[in-house]
Amino acid sequence: MPEVKIKSNVMNHLTFFALIFTTLVACNANSSTKVPDKWDDVDTRSYEISDFRYIHLEGGFKVVLQQSDKPGLSIKADEDDFEYLDVEVHDEVLDIEIKDKHFTLDQIILYIHFKELETLHIEGGVKLETQGYIELKDFYVHVEGGAKIEMDIKADNFKVVGQGGVCFNLEGISKSMNALASGAAYINAENLKCERVEIKIEGVGAGFVYATNYLDASIEGVGKITYKGDPEIHKNIGGLGFIAKN
Repeated sequence: MPEVKIKSNVMNHLTFFALIFTTLVACNANSSTKVPDKWDDVDTRSYEISDFRYIHLEGGFKVVLQQSDKPGLSIKADEDDFEYLDVEVHDEVLDIEIKDKHFTLDQIILYIHFKELETLHIEGGVKLETQGYIELKDFYVHVEGGAKIEMDIKADNFKVVGQGGVCFNLEGISKSMNALASGAAYINAENLKCERVEIKIEGVGAGFVYATNYLDASIEGVGKITYKGDPEIHKNIGGLGFIAKN
């Protein structure tokens, strides 16, 4: 019986590391979010849009998000692809979608300028970066699908939800961060310095955080959470994984 138990433990740990490794490799396999600063004006359109506080994106885009003194939107795409893009602002929501489930192999790049932002909701294979730091009060990011998000942020309260094959790389400072990774998600926030952090992993995932005062870390499934700082810690592991100081 002891030998069987040892073998079972070994298999569990091998499974754990294999799943985590697969998650990290899948995340790193995504190409860089960096996009060119200039492009051919022939394939670029600028949109006059009203002010907004919420962004909803659905489709396969590269996105550059920048804080500015006025809202703005420019899109680079193949000339034939513009007819499949649906762009509108309603009820303070900037909504950009690909119509009729048209999928193109050509790259579509969105340059979005905003004054204030409260919510960012992404569905699909988006690769997003911020241009410089964005300074916000309460900010909620909800991402579904195979996306890669790189953000430099200064916020009071920051909430992050990643569902599916989502990779977050976050830097900056926030008073608090509440993060949920479900599916096969990866959250790297070890360079996002927060006073309070709550992070939960469901399914298979990994999280890296920086908490100075308080950390509430939870795993339900297969995952790992590592942290920087010397916070008061509350841990809960309801599956296979570990929570440890980095």
